[in-house]
Amino acid sequence: MSISDWIQEHLFQTYVTWRTKSPLYNSKGFHIDGINNSLKAMEDGIIAYTELYPPHAVQGCTAMKARIGKSLTMMDLYLELEGKCYVIENMTYAEGIRIMRDFVKKRVLPERSRYVETVEFDKHALEESFAELALLLIGDSEQVKQFMSRVRVDSMELIDDSWYDLYEVLLSCNVAADLSLKIDKESLVDVVERLAGPKGLSVNEASLDEDGFSTQWIEAINSSWQGYSLIDMDIGTDYYVLLVLSDEEFKRAEALSRMLFHRMVLAEKA
Repeated sequence: MSISDWIQEHLFQTYVTWRTKSPLYNSKGFHIDGINNSLKAMEDGIIAYTELYPPHAVQGCTAMKARIGKSLTMMDLYLELEGKCYVIENMTYAEGIRIMRDFVKKRVLPERSRYVETVEFDKHALEESFAELALLLIGDSEQVKQFMSRVRVDSMELIDDSWYDLYEVLLSCNVAADLSLKIDKESLVDVVERLAGPKGLSVNEASLDEDGFSTQWIEAINSSWQGYSLIDMDIGTDYYVLLVLSDEEFKRAEALSRMLFHRMVLAEKA
């Protein structure tokens, strides 16, 4: 370790030789409190995973990965250890923060008796989730088949790529539309009318505050509809990816996206 790196770690708690990856950040170098912030974002349902990569193996561990658990209030912790994958399931976020901070600051792992060997990704379950979600959103079995021929779920990077590919398919099918958070009212109404028209829905533009902004207008539109809502497909950018879904469709899409380590939410909450 260079003198500069040592100073950064011991005086400023900034780990320039470590890498962290999440839907919000993917780079070398981070302050230790970034772990707290990232896991808080997971607990709040904003992101689905946080990964830490040391510059050299720590007691044989080359990666530590937090992922959302089956319960909304718990997480799972994965370790890549000597070429194998291990997991501690159903961990509180508070404990996850402590363990991940200790991994970085103290170069230690949790007790060996706590984690069990596992397969990092259930590829069959992930592919089924992608297929069900694509069919739910696209509705055309032939286009879903074409999309699924490109889906790869062997790593988080490939899952992210497949999620982005789904977004592009939805755009090409005119099922979704992307637009700036700073969009003007008239343009927003035009986009929403195009998405909502096939479902027999419309927008009362006169009811939208002229001096408002996109989040307020979307919330007002959602409040005016019965059984349908504007939904945002989160792809990690600073613009909306809007879809119009029924309440039942959204409930299932929300659950499936969570299984895929991604997020679909009411658009005013994006």
